[in-house]
Amino acid sequence: MYAPPANWELAKDIVKIRDKISPKTLIFGNGDVASLKQAKELAKKYKLDGIMVGRGLLGNPWFFYGKEPDLKERLSAIVEHAEIFNNLYNKKSWDRLKKHFHSYAKNFRGSKELRESLMKTKNVEDVKKTIVDFLSNLC
Repeated sequence: MYAPPANWELAKDIVKIRDKISPKTLIFGNGDVASLKQAKELAKKYKLDGIMVGRGLLGNPWFFYGKEPDLKERLSAIVEHAEIFNNLYNKKSWDRLKKHFHSYAKNFRGSKELRESLMKTKNVEDVKKTIVDFLSNLC
């Protein structure tokens, strides 16, 4: 969907121009950054002052921890997000939350079935019950 890919090689030229014309100007890179490790490597490699991250953060609140969450952390995040959402928005907006379930519930045994169940929820209590049922079926 997002094409062409980011051209990080251009950063070298941009930094050279900055160093000649306005050395105090900060240069930030952006595009196709998927992890904290990658962001740090790009900043170092291209001598950038920082990195901006967009899509790499979507559905990944653990981005800045620099590690993938375990199953317990993922499931806790689903419940916590649902509770926060419920406290901030009216129940008519519940379907807006469901897109986040897909991001949290992926890449583990049973994640597809969990996502399908979460998409049927109508409130926080349903989410909690779905998580409890999922965990009991794992054992």
